Amino acid sequence: MIIIFTRTMMTASLTTYLPTFLTTQGSSLWFAGASLTILEVSGMVGSFLAGPLSDRFGRRRILVISFITTPILMFLFVRVNNQFRIPLLTLLGFFAISVTPVILAIVMEIAPANRSFANGVYMAISFILSALSTLMIGLLSDLVDLRTTFLISACILPVGLPFIFLLPKSIKQTNKP
Repeated sequence: MIIIFTRTMMTASLTTYLPTFLTTQGSSLWFAGASLTILEVSGMVGSFLAGPLSDRFGRRRILVISFITTPILMFLFVRVNNQFRIPLLTLLGFFAISVTPVILAIVMEIAPANRSFANGVYMAISFILSALSTLMIGLLSDLVDLRTTFLISACILPVGLPFIFLLPKSIKQTNKP
């Protein structure tokens, strides 16, 4: 749950509040909307690649890469001007959003006999934590500002990093000699 929560704090700030953040930073509404599209499309492309990459290199390794890379990209994104934001959004979408199938594969491996139940539990937890994260990001941005809130959400993601190592090894990794 901690892994999911720290991840949803990051993705909630990016997906829900990205257009608002960009317009408060002086971007046009068109640029803000296009930025959200770029973020989501790169996340979709990343999702197609993350699954096979996690099969080859390990699920935990892919999660670790995402949990390290995403906050760095977020810090850079918040600090640069518009001309550098599009490449950073592309990378952010790829690294932040693409790990959903990896987490789902871990859930399926944890409960091979009850995959539908495990998926339902994961989806319920993910939905609830995503809704709570969106509210928390909104409340925090009301207290401070969106720029600071984005930076705080970037700082929260690495908190989930140690918990990745508590996940069970994938079946492929446990069968190695």
